[in-house]
Amino acid sequence: MPPFVSAHQRARATIVLLWVGIVIHLIAVPIDVIAIVLPEVDPNQVTSDNLAGSLALLSQGVLGLVSAGVYIATAVIFLMWLYRACSNLPALGAQKRFIGYSPGWAVGYFFIPVANLFMPYQAIKELWQKSQPPSEEALFSSSLSPPGVFPLWWGFWLACNFAGNIYFRTSAARASREVIFSLGAALDVFTIIAAWLATMVIKEIDERQTHAAGDVPAAPLPPPPPVFGVSDMITKPKPALSTGESADT
Repeated sequence: MPPFVSAHQRARATIVLLWVGIVIHLIAVPIDVIAIVLPEVDPNQVTSDNLAGSLALLSQGVLGLVSAGVYIATAVIFLMWLYRACSNLPALGAQKRFIGYSPGWAVGYFFIPVANLFMPYQAIKELWQKSQPPSEEALFSSSLSPPGVFPLWWGFWLACNFAGNIYFRTSAARASREVIFSLGAALDVFTIIAAWLATMVIKEIDERQTHAAGDVPAAPLPPPPPVFGVSDMITKPKPALSTGESADT
């Protein structure tokens, strides 16, 4: 059985990055709303003629770049945490033949079209179910439902993806700025909620595994190597036989 390797540090790093993203989007929402009512920035006009609009446009660009960087970092650390957490299931007593999603597939399903709409959630649901010490309850863990925050998180995660797709298509189609900024603000709100729910999901699984690992008996330590004294390493000579004494005596 593979040893248990805590995924707590990866979980904590993911949660920190999620909160950084939440703060960025909280700042972006009012900027999107303000940009709707400000005059449109004309590329041919002097910046001082529409300073507020220019600052709003610049802020959106900077926040967009920072948000993209944080998103990539969050996705990488989250998938690293997911892989480690799934790898711990056998150490927590889950038999491999009863694990439906390997660590590799739990991560890989996020990149497969259509399957990424439901398979990652099933893998994370199983991760929660089997992140417990061996017991009679564990035999029926597949029938246990995770907390309500899990499906709620996945619903908002899908909503973020759909809203993001609509936002970028609308921007590429050069729709009115009011529509684009309104969609951007809605996308920010969906992202904030989804990220906040994601922190709760990760924390729930991490605490469950940490508690379960404390109930798993530690592997017995190997016996210490024998220690030989100097006297044991010196071969004592046998006493000489006396005259007339046979070797069989």
